[in-house]
Amino acid sequence: MIREEWRRRWTLLAVFMLAGCAGGGETGTGAGGKNPLPTPIPTPPPDGHPDNFPAKKDLSIGAITALGSVWVNGVEFNTSTTTVTLDGVPVPVASLGIGMMAAIKGTIDADLVSGYADDIVVKKLVKGLVTAVDSLRFTVLRQTVQVDEATAFFDRDRLLDATQLTATVATLLTQPVDISGVIKSPGVIVATRVDVNTEMGLDQVSGEIANLNLTLKTFNVGNLQVSYSGVAQLPASTLLNGDVVEVRGRFDSSALVASSLERLTLAEPDANRIEMQGCVAGASPDFDSFGLNSVIVMIAANASYTGGRADQIVNGTCVEVEGTLAKGEVTAAHITLKNKARLESNVVSLGANTLALQGFDGLTVAVDRDTEYFSGISPANFAAIVLGHSVKVRGRYDPIARTLLATRIDIGNVVGKDIVIRNYVDALNPMPPAVTLMGVSLDIAVDPNSKKPEFTGGNVNTSASFFNTVMPGYVVELEGKIDNTGGVSWQLVNYED
Repeated sequence: MIREEWRRRWTLLAVFMLAGCAGGGETGTGAGGKNPLPTPIPTPPPDGHPDNFPAKKDLSIGAITALGSVWVNGVEFNTSTTTVTLDGVPVPVASLGIGMMAAIKGTIDADLVSGYADDIVVKKLVKGLVTAVDSLRFTVLRQTVQVDEATAFFDRDRLLDATQLTATVATLLTQPVDISGVIKSPGVIVATRVDVNTEMGLDQVSGEIANLNLTLKTFNVGNLQVSYSGVAQLPASTLLNGDVVEVRGRFDSSALVASSLERLTLAEPDANRIEMQGCVAGASPDFDSFGLNSVIVMIAANASYTGGRADQIVNGTCVEVEGTLAKGEVTAAHITLKNKARLESNVVSLGANTLALQGFDGLTVAVDRDTEYFSGISPANFAAIVLGHSVKVRGRYDPIARTLLATRIDIGNVVGKDIVIRNYVDALNPMPPAVTLMGVSLDIAVDPNSKKPEFTGGNVNTSASFFNTVMPGYVVELEGKIDNTGGVSWQLVNYED
């Protein structure tokens, strides 16, 4: 029954983005509606372009990681003849930005690292004012937005320094923002990009209809109530719970009063190859399928994995899937698990394919062919890592080998003062206060002079409440400073509830 429900509906990211590629969508517009610009006439493809050799198209859905051409899911797409739409409006390729979630229809070359993009569709999930902040989360239109070190923050196209995430999030209160990302669960978004100080227009939210009341003309998107009685022209067919919609209007502190409402639909497409990112829901107890952005993903019998195993794909795990698409169902040939683990510190040793970081004795960082490297926003490689300089590492921790397998390394060009570790808790010791992450025991006793570290997250605001609440298996992040003697003082202990 669950599997049939997944087949019935493409929702959230997949429908909401690919509807633009497939030409789907029913729109109703009232006051404040905006007519899209006319679609430009495409330039004929150059010699060698895949359109000169007709074949089934490929699809790639994920965050843009680099520009020049456009990089998504590790593939560099040629954009010389690409049509781009941003929130339904045709725009030049130059309007694309790092962290925007893009759905690309085109062709991925046999080398799997290059391709041609025919169409790129970008849509924002939420636009509105930030009404609450809490450590690594904030609220917009009653949607909870989660951020991490991979989230790109921009202020009118200027990249912001977000090395101290909690401080950056604290500055967002009352600011207008645009959010790109993936929907982790109803009303919860993992942000890949946050645009701050944006121009105030209509509030906007996308998601799945729940609690539909056809009499009162209201429904919910996550925790947000939407009133659509003022929409002059509704979609042709009756709205249903489970429909995926994009709503624009004005938020009046109790509900979003809609001026336009679009149902996002998609004919069941086929693709020779599909790559997509998202967070798992509806994981099968048999480890043979799961839901990703409300698309059913069947795991091929010979599927390969990076960063984990099939039995580690549980609800809430963020993954990247590579496979084929037929009649709206993805068959996964390769799955990369995007784990919670991350480190930031200075490099104290380098091996052929390993490194060690200051402050984390006994913990090894390993790289493989799938590890991505960046210096700023530019792709880099392992050789660019400099002994003594700071790096930020994301990956999956192997407790048996005491190794963090890096999926991404951001390479700094200076000796850093910041130190960060985040993962599931291995063990806790209330006295003397310590927490073990990735096999490293970390002293988190409060300094009587500085009153640090600060404890945050959920109902946690003191050392005592931290140890009363947190248990092994919970996710915790520590942020601190490295002094001139190499000593570490932890400034923040954040429990992610």
